[in-house]
Amino acid sequence: FQKPEKKLFNKRFHFLKDSLLTVAEKTIKDYHRKIFKTEIMGALQTAERVFMSYDQHRKVLVIMSDMLEDSKLYRFTKENLTDTRITSIISAEEENKRIPDLKGVKVYVTGAIAGNSQKYFQVRNFWYKYMEKCGAVLSHENYGSNLIRFDE
Repeated sequence: FQKPEKKLFNKRFHFLKDSLLTVAEKTIKDYHRKIFKTEIMGALQTAERVFMSYDQHRKVLVIMSDMLEDSKLYRFTKENLTDTRITSIISAEEENKRIPDLKGVKVYVTGAIAGNSQKYFQVRNFWYKYMEKCGAVLSHENYGSNLIRFDE
């Protein structure tokens, strides 16, 4: 049994959370607001520093991106991300000490898109393997064009 104040708070909190997610998803899909260079791997190195700076029980990272890395080193729109190529990219990042330490971080991705379903699944497969190498947890239900569930 919940007190009326707590019940009202929970109802309002869930409404605001759902509203925020709706606005975020619309913003990501708005072509006029699209960012054309996306250095996701670099951003994850920044995330590493943030998580190391704050000692928290739960570590959650929400990435609002198309997940198409577009940097000096990699252009996922042009890459054929086969298992061999994915291994090659991750190995190169590891050799150059650019794999961030995200152990214990739970990752949610919203806004992920690609030109076609084959490219989408290639990119998704890359990020699953990359996050695993980083020590992060990115599960299938938490990666997509829409954030279906956010239980943090």
